[in-house]
Amino acid sequence: MPINRHNPSVETQVIILESEIPSDNLISVLSEHTKWTPEVVTHLVKEGGLFINKKRYQESAPPHFIPANSRYELFLFTESPDDIPITKEHILYEDDTCLAINKPAWLPVQGTKVSRWFCLEEKVRELTGCPQAMAAHRLDRQTSGVVLFGKDPQKTGWVMKQFSARQVHKIYMAVLDGFLPQEEGTITGFMWRDFKRLPQVYFRISEKEKPKSKASETHYKVIEKKESRTLVRANPITGRTHQLRVHFASLGCPIVGDNLYGGRDYVKAPSVQLHAAEIDFFVKSQREPVKITAPLPSSFIW
Repeated sequence: MPINRHNPSVETQVIILESEIPSDNLISVLSEHTKWTPEVVTHLVKEGGLFINKKRYQESAPPHFIPANSRYELFLFTESPDDIPITKEHILYEDDTCLAINKPAWLPVQGTKVSRWFCLEEKVRELTGCPQAMAAHRLDRQTSGVVLFGKDPQKTGWVMKQFSARQVHKIYMAVLDGFLPQEEGTITGFMWRDFKRLPQVYFRISEKEKPKSKASETHYKVIEKKESRTLVRANPITGRTHQLRVHFASLGCPIVGDNLYGGRDYVKAPSVQLHAAEIDFFVKSQREPVKITAPLPSSFIW
């Protein structure tokens, strides 16, 4: 399989040092213990890929000394991911309080352990000049489509409350591997994370409630069928992590390109074939909800 430069693998190292370390010596000490060059370690720290005792190391405000017996976790891309630019053309809606962005596939919404900068949130802040802009919800890294932002934490919180109250209407388009048992239906079940699959984020679903499971619900309608695939329009009522991916896989029709839940054609599909096509939400300047739509990307293989 060719290397996906949008999704390079991550190398992780964990070190526990018995002695106290001056911050001025941190790079050289980590280089010695990891066998990475000082230049590589310096780059890793600037990206935010160093955690000490479970907290991200802040290069801008380092402590004078790092205590003895501290735990150092280092995260590094094995090769730099290709840049995914965000331009004004990605802005679907903007007013004084919020933004709607058409997110490309493979760009995380928020920073990850390996990089706090390679994400949609940072790119939106740079593009708009709003340093406090925050995403009000998330899409999976491979999922494209509409993401809502508030221009500061208070305005983001106002949008987030609409998600909590289920006032936001969401429509996704997905290409499924196989044919669904019904042309239209509702998928329900209790979802929980399977920690036996660590470090993968992996969820399962069952009819009966389990400890720490959460109820989930999705309405769907078949739009078109061809060959061995189905194009569906999905409306998730709840917003569980990996919900649509798990729901359709539970019917024996995983989303094309989703190798985590059994979707085939991973090489042909450049990403999981799932797109957040439409969101209806309320803005403070209007009484009626605003409908935001994102066109299907060129990577969508239907």
